Amino acid sequence: MDSSATTTAIPVDDHKQNLTQIISSILKTLGTLHQLYLIVSSYNVATQLPLLQRMNNLVLELDNMTRLADKCNIQVPMEVLNLIDDGKNPDESFM
Repeated sequence: MDSSATTTAIPVDDHKQNLTQIISSILKTLGTLHQLYLIVSSYNVATQLPLLQRMNNLVLELDNMTRLADKCNIQVPMEVLNLIDDGKNPDESFM
């Protein structure tokens, strides 16, 4: 058997766990972005340290998200990407 033709099967539970971790990371990133927005929109010298802390948190979470994404293989149909490019909501287009 040619070793290049073999693939390693990843159990379904591992896929589910990876997706759960990615979703959690996305939600954490969105929360950090919201906090950054609030700090920046009322910025003063006293908020400099919290701003830097949130920026560091954002960088760490984006790095974590990148590592998690490497473990996940999701196929997105080209049709869905085209709908997004056209400014349409794919959820509404497939209903």
